[in-house]
Amino acid sequence: MFVFTDSRVHVSATAVPYFYVIANVGGLVGGLVVSWALDGVGRRPTVLAAYSAAAVSMLVVAAAAATGSAGLTLAAFTLAVLCATAAWVSAYPTFSELFPTHLRATGVGASVAVGRIGAILGAVGLAQSASSFGLWSGFAVLAGLWLIGACAAAVWWLRGIEAHGMSLEALAEA
Repeated sequence: MFVFTDSRVHVSATAVPYFYVIANVGGLVGGLVVSWALDGVGRRPTVLAAYSAAAVSMLVVAAAAATGSAGLTLAAFTLAVLCATAAWVSAYPTFSELFPTHLRATGVGASVAVGRIGAILGAVGLAQSASSFGLWSGFAVLAGLWLIGACAAAVWWLRGIEAHGMSLEALAEA
């Protein structure tokens, strides 16, 4: 069991850019894996797995940061970027193909705009949460937000259309 404290991970200012470079390699891997999974496994299981993994990865980062270990935190951060990238990459093609053709551009644009507003508000809210309640609270909030996406993916799995292997024309008829 992890006890979440406000341990600090000590990383030199010159090493921080390398953390981001390494983590973005994780993002590249996440994008490639989810691209394969969308066509190889199907949309519904891929989206649900990606959002669930993103939620869990936030708690893994919190646990790693609580140890104070830069190496563990880097590994957890890289995993989190991999999972988060997989989640959002899974959403764009999946849900854009589900919008009716005449609404596709508007639907995707509106979804991205709402996401950007959430990113702006989230950055401020998470910083406030972390400074008021400790670092772990910010990661817990992020995990909860990813979990909302996983719940939505589970509902879609039960009630939505699996577009794997279907043409856009066939989807429009469905």
